[in-house]
Amino acid sequence: MFENVKDGLNFTNSQTGEKIIFHRKTWLYSIFGILTHYLRYKNEYAKKLIDEANLCSDQNLDFYSVAMLCHEEEYHWAMIIAHGEYYWNKGFNIELPDNYDEWLDNYRKTFNLNASTCD
Repeated sequence: MFENVKDGLNFTNSQTGEKIIFHRKTWLYSIFGILTHYLRYKNEYAKKLIDEANLCSDQNLDFYSVAMLCHEEEYHWAMIIAHGEYYWNKGFNIELPDNYDEWLDNYRKTFNLNASTCD
């Protein structure tokens, strides 16, 4: 599905030298899993949302955009992709689902993804 996407992308803050390793394939698969598992979207629809979402584009990825993506849980980004900005003001819960961390860990192991989105 995301065959041409890679993990282990390196980004460096040019001012401080701080480095982030972004596992973009893991991030995209995690978003997909959230959309299909928690929101019960069909695979095709979830993939379409990801393909059309600016958040998921590889255009203009830099240290700051990656830091922003790594700052929030994938669940938050999936909800924005599905329901738009301020989804919590539209009646959707901002809290992570029960057992979310356990589910995400198992999902990543099952699909042989990285354990984290960023290092």
